Amino acid sequence: MISSENGLLLATVLLNVQGRDVGGFVEEARAAVAGAVKLPPGYYLGWSGRWENEQRAQAEPASVALQRNLSRAHLIVGDMLSRLEGNRSEVEMHVRQAIEISTGLASLDTWNKTAQNDLGQTLSSGAEMLSEVGDREEALRKLQVALPIFEALLQEEPNSGAYHLYAGLSKADIGNNMQANAEATAWIRRGLEELEKLVEREPENLTVYLEVLKVRAMLARNLAARKQEQESLSVARDLIARAREVSGKTGPTEVRQELPKAYIVMAKSCRLLGKREEALKWYQSAIDAWEGLLAGGLQSIETRQELAAAKKAAGELRLSFAKNRSLAVAAR
Repeated sequence: MISSENGLLLATVLLNVQGRDVGGFVEEARAAVAGAVKLPPGYYLGWSGRWENEQRAQAEPASVALQRNLSRAHLIVGDMLSRLEGNRSEVEMHVRQAIEISTGLASLDTWNKTAQNDLGQTLSSGAEMLSEVGDREEALRKLQVALPIFEALLQEEPNSGAYHLYAGLSKADIGNNMQANAEATAWIRRGLEELEKLVEREPENLTVYLEVLKVRAMLARNLAARKQEQESLSVARDLIARAREVSGKTGPTEVRQELPKAYIVMAKSCRLLGKREEALKWYQSAIDAWEGLLAGGLQSIETRQELAAAKKAAGELRLSFAKNRSLAVAAR
């Protein structure tokens, strides 16, 4: 293949090394070519591709580590900003920077599983932040890039619980960021199925179990948005039962938040289904639970934000009930 680079004609010979390390092959090939090929004046020979990237990474390990930490720092700042209103452009900027850095590191060596996994996780985390600030279309695009990365890693390590977790969450998040339709429901179910299998394999893994609760919440809301009342409420009731069970276990303090979160899912599902009085009842249950956690010493920003959101939603419902009663009296 002939092209040009820096004003010079460039002839490229492509090689695909299999069954041995690239570094050893290149060293032998360089010695063999040097002994057998005499280049005319003005010609030069270079070795590029994966071997060159490996050499660069080995020569600058501190730079690679620094860039990885910088990517994570962008995600941390983006996550903090996504929890506050009015920061969409800043969140998008930090997500973009994190992904650019991770993409660059992954391109140094496409066979480096750590770099590929970091890229997939950066894309997934960035998608969650973008979804939080309302950019669901861009979040969906990021997830559609992340999922094949995790699936490729699973081809290499089919028994990896971590890769199954990331792949399952990516599938569920894809459905959660789509319009509420049958295809979106199918994506969420695929993700839930993969995570449920992982729970069966690792029953003591609390992290995976909590992610299952998160995906079940997605499914309940999705079904409610599609007016699938019976299944939506069934999934929400099951979620509350599971959250009540896990909240009673010994574990991180944050685990106790799962029950009021489940109440909120039921409230939102009821509201989507037009069951406003039931929704208000569940919002009040969540408010009582959040206030109990605060009184018990769980003084976190998330707890206060969740409590404020539940009070706001309950207030909106009460206001709508009052307006309806006023209209009914006026009509008489």
